[in-house]
Amino acid sequence: MTTNICGRPYVLFDPEQTAEIKRVEAKNDAIDRIVNGLNVVLDAVDDYGEAYGFDFESVGTVGGIEHLLAIWKGERESIC
Repeated sequence: MTTNICGRPYVLFDPEQTAEIKRVEAKNDAIDRIVNGLNVVLDAVDDYGEAYGFDFESVGTVGGIEHLLAIWKGERESIC
């Protein structure tokens, strides 16, 4: 039986296609976890700076940047 995923033919239970879809999904999930984790850390740095200010030592530790945000600049794979 053939179905379409994002306009492409997909053979149900085809191990090669299933493996490729799972590989792309796992890679994109890992990218999302990395970016989300970094943003949680950067939010904590911002909170620290707001609560305690950035002294000379903390500026050297975290760069003294306010309003930090991590984004993924690399390419992401798509199943479509």
